[in-house]
Order: sequence, then structure tokens, then C-alpha cells
Amino acid sequence: MCGQTIDMRSKQIESGRLLLRRPEANGLRNQNCALIIKSPNGKQLVFKFLGIQIETPFGCDRDYIEFFEGYTNNSRSLIGKHCDSLPPMTDFTTAGNQALIAFSRYVQFYHDQFDLTFTAYHRGACSGNEFGCSNGRCIHQDLHCNDFDNCGDGSDYCLLSTGGVVGIVLAAVIILLLIAVVVAFLWYRRRKHNNSQVSGRL
Repeated sequence: MCGQTIDMRSKQIESGRLLLRRPEANGLRNQNCALIIKSPNGKQLVFKFLGIQIETPFGCDRDYIEFFEGYTNNSRSLIGKHCDSLPPMTDFTTAGNQALIAFSRYVQFYHDQFDLTFTAYHRGACSGNEFGCSNGRCIHQDLHCNDFDNCGDGSDYCLLSTGGVVGIVLAAVIILLLIAVVVAFLWYRRRKHNNSQVSGRL
């Protein structure tokens, strides 16, 4: 991951996911890691954290993740240095089509990891193969209903996407189980009541 450039145009992708797990992070001790992401010309980048866990007793001075506009860390910082276990509450975007992600790690902790998505978008009129987000962004149509918040405002989520269908099925199963428990309980009480009446007559 370190030192790479992800050119979305050459890779023919409209969105991607960066996932740094614990074993990979453990190999990045005492070093700075930089990654450049480049969207197609005329498009900007929107980033959305899915999760983060960067433990450090020194604040965010030594162990952190930071995003820069452009391709150097001398450019404008998008969100400043970020660490701890609470991801940014909102998405964040570039003004141009490039961003540099810097991951600094000097103290080794077992739980260090992060998970985020990046998506190319533009504003203005959306074309026929694009989805219009509620916040005015245009993303590729294939990103609609893919279980990720590529718009940044949740407007590309679908009730009947994979996650939505799984949620509906699980909810239906739970409701059916609750109904079965209630019916079984009522049947048991009625049978017990009938048995007590029969015993009283005898």
C-alpha cells in the first residue's frame, strides 16, 4: 500500500475501499506511509470512514491518519490528523482530483487499523449512466444500492440492496419466532386451564 498511486481512470474503477488490518499495520512500525488516489479528470473525491482504531498515548502527534489535497503533504489538510477509535462523523471531499493519504505509526498497538471508502464524483447535470445524489453529487450508476454510502449522505442506499434484504429477512424471522413463542405460551396456559377444570370436576 505504501508509496502506491491508485489511478482510478487507468484501473477503470469509480470507487474503492482501503482496509488496513492489524497484521498489515504491525509491519508499519516507526515509519510514515503515503498513498495517492487520483480520480478521473473533472471529478473530485469523497472519502467516508467505515471504522478506525488507532491507539496512541501521545495524542495524534505520532500515530495518525491524515488526508491532503493534491499529491504532497505540503498541500491543504482535509481533516487534520486523526486517531483514536471515533471516525469523522461526516464525509470529506477534495477540491481537485487527487488526494494523498498519510498514515504515521511510531508506537505499536495491537488494535491499529482503519477502513474507508473513496468515490469519484462531480457536480452538475448527471449523465444517463450516473446516479444523482440528494446532495447534488453525481456518482456512477453501478454504485447505487451497493451497501456503501458513496454519495456521502446515504441517498444511494436501497431498501432492497443486499444489506436491506438481509435485514428484512432477519426482522421477519425474529417476528415469526416471537409470534411462535406467544402462541405456544397461550396454548400452554389454555391447556393448563382446561386440565385444571377437568381435575376439579373429578
